[in-house]
Formats: sequence, structure tokens, C-alpha cells
Amino acid sequence: MTVKTMSALKATATISAAIVLALLTVQGTLAMWNATATSNSPTIQSADFKVAVAVDGGKEQRLPIGGNLNVQGPANLAPGKSAVTPIVVTNATDAGGTFTIRVTAVATATGELAPYLMSSITVGHNGKCAPLQQASSVDLAKDASGTLCLATALKENTPATFGGTGASIAVVLTAEQQSR
Repeated sequence: MTVKTMSALKATATISAAIVLALLTVQGTLAMWNATATSNSPTIQSADFKVAVAVDGGKEQRLPIGGNLNVQGPANLAPGKSAVTPIVVTNATDAGGTFTIRVTAVATATGELAPYLMSSITVGHNGKCAPLQQASSVDLAKDASGTLCLATALKENTPATFGGTGASIAVVLTAEQQSR
């Protein structure tokens, strides 16, 4: 063997030893990179932005998407007479943080008797429609309730031929979160 061949063998042996050493080192590091540990993280759940509605002391229901709510008004309303129906709304969200919502109501009458029917929304207090405030919306903090009142009246000049006919009143409620 020549000196040149010996030098080449030594260089090859040194490079091979370095490669083996590098592979063993990386394998040990790879094992550390793949280490696992379990964690008991909490369950994540989205908030329920629930607005509860109770009409005239009736059963509480959830404000539906779109906000249309059928309100059973007075059954037999005579010309010149009026009636008021309380609508209690509650900000029943389970969302975290502090915020308010504004619930706005709009009433619309339809049907044969509608041209003679007057309806408006006012604000009451504690589930009652007295005393009334001239407004059509309430601002509610979390877990707070407010009273909107549907005032309905049949005009004095309603013709007697409309006796026994009916009308429907749709109350559309809109709930919007208020900025701070």
C-alpha cells in the first residue's frame, strides 16, 4: 500500500466515523423532538346570545332568528276602545364580558280590519304597561329585562259592517349588541 492509498483510507474512515456519530446524535435529538405530554385543557364552547320573550305574562320563548313574533292581542276590541299587551324581553345570554343589547319593536297590522286598527309600541316598567314612556326600544344589560308594550286601538269611525272581522298584528323585534 502506498502512502496515497493509506491517506485515502484514513480520510474515508474519519468521514465514515463522523457520519455514524452524526446519525447517532440526530437520532437522540429526534427522540427528544417527539416527546409527548398530555394536557387537560378546558372545553371550549361558543356563547348563546339568547333573547327571551314573554308576551302578556305567557310562557317565555326564545326570540327567533329574523325576529318575527306573533302576538295575541285583545280578542274583542270595540270601536273607540284600546288595549295594551306587555312584551317582556330579557338579555339571557351566557356570553362572558359586560355588554348591553338594544331591543327594538315595530308593529304592523294586516287583514280586513287593518285600516281601522291603530297599533304602536311604547316602553313599560317591570312587566307592566303603566306608566308608559314614548319609545320603541329598550337597552338591556346582561340578565336584565325590559318591557315593550303593544298598544292597540280600534278607530271610532270603524263601520259596523266590519263587526266580527279580524286583523293580525305582527311585532318584529330586533336585538343588537351596543358598542361601549
